[in-house]
Amino acid sequence: MIRDPPRSTPLYSSAASDVYKRQGGVFKFNKFYKQIAVAYGLGLRLDLDFFILRFDGGMKAVNPAFETKKEHFPIIHPKFSRDFAFHFAVGYPF
Repeated sequence: MIRDPPRSTPLYSSAASDVYKRQGGVFKFNKFYKQIAVAYGLGLRLDLDFFILRFDGGMKAVNPAFETKKEHFPIIHPKFSRDFAFHFAVGYPF
């Protein structure tokens, strides 16, 4: 009896490429611009002798996850609890 070799990853992984494939996985130029999200923000960076502290705040401007215009364009009708993000980091961003 011949067996299949063991898989290094599970059949359904949570990788971004697998998610894209499960959602149809077809690139269509006339639809891709509708899937782009836009955000804006402001940050403060403290350069100390041994490390760097960063405080960043950002707000969504266009959220493609929602269909209604009120939710799709949160820059016009912001909901602070849903559309704002605050980040604190030690070190450089990448």
